[in-house]
Amino acid sequence: MDKLIVFFLVFIVEAVILILYGSSMFLPKRSIKSRIIMISIEYFLLFAISCLDIRVLNISAYFIANFIFLWQQYDLKLRGALFHSAIISVIMAASELAVYGIVGQFVPEFSAGAVDTYGSFLFIICSKALFFLVVFFISLLFRKRKNTQINDKSRFLLMIVPLTTVFILVSFSSICDDYHFRGGTYWLLFVISMLLLGVNMFIFGIDQYNQKKAQDYTDMKLLLQKESDLTEYYKMVLSQNENQRILIHDLKKHLRSIEVLNEKGSREEIKEYIDQILGSEEMKKDGRFCDRELLNAILLRYYRSCDEKGIRFSAEIRTGTTDSLEDSDITALFCNLLDNAVEASEGIKSSFIELFVRKRENSPFILINLINSCNADPFTGPDRKLLTTKSDKQFHGLGLKSIEKVVRKYNGDTRMYYDENTGTFHTVITIRNSQT
Repeated sequence: MDKLIVFFLVFIVEAVILILYGSSMFLPKRSIKSRIIMISIEYFLLFAISCLDIRVLNISAYFIANFIFLWQQYDLKLRGALFHSAIISVIMAASELAVYGIVGQFVPEFSAGAVDTYGSFLFIICSKALFFLVVFFISLLFRKRKNTQINDKSRFLLMIVPLTTVFILVSFSSICDDYHFRGGTYWLLFVISMLLLGVNMFIFGIDQYNQKKAQDYTDMKLLLQKESDLTEYYKMVLSQNENQRILIHDLKKHLRSIEVLNEKGSREEIKEYIDQILGSEEMKKDGRFCDRELLNAILLRYYRSCDEKGIRFSAEIRTGTTDSLEDSDITALFCNLLDNAVEASEGIKSSFIELFVRKRENSPFILINLINSCNADPFTGPDRKLLTTKSDKQFHGLGLKSIEKVVRKYNGDTRMYYDENTGTFHTVITIRNSQT
């Protein structure tokens, strides 16, 4: 009975350590109440499984439980959750074996399995204290960052090391249970445990470095996109102003020409002449869609792109609706939305793109509604998933993932659907105005 109580306390400590690790390293997807309920259920099951006293089953269940918890409760992709679950399993196993090596050196009765409940309790305190210290050090060193998940196979390759380490540590632990060693062997076990732990910390550091580089690369791309849009915008404004000055300068001459045509009674020629002036580049849109400078530059760039491709583009952005969005989120959200809309509308006769951004009445939410022409239902397969039409399948879905990331950041929601009757694709996004 005493041992059951000790083991129950062990699982409580391990659950607290896991929550500490997750809360320090990652952004939560769900409430603290949800995390407590889920980890309580998982670790109660782990405690029940431990009563079977099957070492391989225990460590496998521990790994799976941690993986599910991290994947479901934090902003982690599948590969990231697998990798961090493996790292936690390594730290836990290495901590126990390291303490076992030290205790076995000074307490021969422990290695022979002849210790009482009190001795087991001391061993557990020491091993879990070491486990906590290592996790606390990692959490302190790599405290919560903007979490960018690399979309490649690098984490699967890195994960080979911690999984192999877990296998080695479990094997050592099983051997120690079956055989009694001389004193020096236990020091060797301690050194091996620490070396394996150090190797895995090195692998963990490489993974965090890769994540940081990926984030830096993404930030740089967004910055370059922002500068490109602003440059295009200012060039267009300068060109527009110059052309309008020229038009104003020549306006007196145009009026004289119209006067001459009027004296001749050439009403058709006058109409054609006026239409020609009104249709000139100088009289087209003045380059102002909204009061947010960066968003205005982005919309202007897509307006000109659509004009070249024969797509009718219109945008209605209510004043102040995008003030709560960061510049990087403005770029990521609207550029990806409009990229997809232009791609879907291109090549369709009388195609159009309409964008509306307005505040929802009597609520702290902003509504973004994008409607674009689309000649076929993009939702295919039994799961009704959006499939790419691009030749490079490796980066399929990155735009949508970027959109979803921004929407989640502002506690929003995304709804997409295809209207077969009108041949249009609709994207409706609701995000919370953080300034409200």
